[in-house]
Amino acid sequence: EEITDLLPYHEVAHQWWGNEVGSASYRDTWIEEAIANYLALMYTDSKKAGLLNYWLSEFRNELLRPVPQTDQTVADIGPLDLGARLASSRTPRAYDIIVYDKGAWVIHMLRNMLRDPSAKTSADQDAKFEALLRGILKDYRYHALTTADLQHAVEKSMTPGMDLEGGHSLNWFFDEWVHDTGIPRYSLDFKTAPHGQEFLITGKLKQERVPESFTEAVPIYATPRDGKPIFLGRVVTNGPETRFRLTSPSRPLRLLIDPQNT
Repeated sequence: EEITDLLPYHEVAHQWWGNEVGSASYRDTWIEEAIANYLALMYTDSKKAGLLNYWLSEFRNELLRPVPQTDQTVADIGPLDLGARLASSRTPRAYDIIVYDKGAWVIHMLRNMLRDPSAKTSADQDAKFEALLRGILKDYRYHALTTADLQHAVEKSMTPGMDLEGGHSLNWFFDEWVHDTGIPRYSLDFKTAPHGQEFLITGKLKQERVPESFTEAVPIYATPRDGKPIFLGRVVTNGPETRFRLTSPSRPLRLLIDPQNT
């Protein structure tokens, strides 16, 4: 199903990502495969809404699949920039799953961090992401692209909300998602109390399966008694447990962690 649904568009995308802009080394090949895979997802989703989330969920399941006779998942085998060395007799599909599937997730996360949710149309919301891709194609046409080049290109377009460590740097993102392994698991404890015309929500966001230094801006939503989930804010993690204080216009029935899969 994946071959017939995605492969034709993935290969078309290689006319630009892979043919016009190439990889500097085996450590950078993930870029062209990840972008081609994600553009295929975006195109299929434009024809049938919901396919993007469907395939991203399938990719995540593959990444979290246990490796037989170990305590590892496929995602633990190695980082994106390990390239062809990810494949082995024990995990022969690790290269495909990490480079294509995790790579697509990395591009998806970058797209969502660059989005402008206040823009009126979906195209306007994605304007910075599309400008990023077009800019790379222009600047590196018929040249080799490195992972460092990609990071610098994204940093030129980054929003203040992406600058988690200060210094206008995305080292935190590329160190965690490209140069290292680990997919965080999140859970939370919270309580609510009246606070003027609103409700104060205090709690702890728990982060597991990643190093203590792992940082991420995790979006939290509230589920009211009626209506769709309400975005409350982002909690920037700083270890296994991060305390937070948020406010909600109504008492939430529960809190949701990243329901938009960003």
